[in-house]
Amino acid sequence: MSEELIGGSIITEGLLPCPFCDSQAQMELQGNDYTKSRAIVTRCPECRIQVTNKTLRHGFEWLLDISIKAWNKRA
Repeated sequence: MSEELIGGSIITEGLLPCPFCDSQAQMELQGNDYTKSRAIVTRCPECRIQVTNKTLRHGFEWLLDISIKAWNKRA
């Protein structure tokens, strides 16, 4: 990802629709590169389901990749 990721950014590209209501999911970045705590909350604005992924040692790019894979994983 070439753009700089900033806490509070909303990302929708690369995400599959919500598995429950088929709405477009959103990701919100929390924290920044100066703190050791980074989190990405992936949520559906319609049915309000959400998944939170956190890291202490890795950057937002790694966490974004993991979060997209986790959300897009379907049974």
